[in-house]
Amino acid sequence: MRNNQSQKGFTLLETLIAIMILTASISGIFTAVQKGLQTASYARDQVSAFYLTQEAVEFVRNIRDENLLKSQNWLTGLDTCMSPKKCAIDSLTRDICDISLSGCDSRIYYNAGTNLSGFKQSSVYVPTNFLRSVQLRPVQGTSDEVAIVVSIDWNSVLIQRNFVVRENLFNLPL
Repeated sequence: MRNNQSQKGFTLLETLIAIMILTASISGIFTAVQKGLQTASYARDQVSAFYLTQEAVEFVRNIRDENLLKSQNWLTGLDTCMSPKKCAIDSLTRDICDISLSGCDSRIYYNAGTNLSGFKQSSVYVPTNFLRSVQLRPVQGTSDEVAIVVSIDWNSVLIQRNFVVRENLFNLPL
């Protein structure tokens, strides 16, 4: 007697191939999502770095303007930042310190309650990934111009990043 029933269902090999295809497609989706999150994190950090560099440039420009209004030398108070030295600037407290000296930390701290950042090390300020340094470089051939070079370093997804902004500042006649 013969049994002519047709076989229904998947074989073991067909099932394994289907599982492999499903696993590959799911892992591809997760990889794409992970890359997207890494890119978004890097973009967020890069925007923050840009604003932190601009803050330092505006601070130096403000000091220059105040000096001119007080009829002082236009670079008074900024000698700590003159090349070859580099300085750290806290725009909240208006502190400027030479980075090469101990006790001068170029790390930026953040206060979530006030949404302000600076170099304060207290219980309400938490350290960020950002390190900022400022250097003023005299422009060759003139005593009425300096280059403000602001460098900011940070770690983004285990990769060391760096962003540098350079802007020239002039001694304005009154």
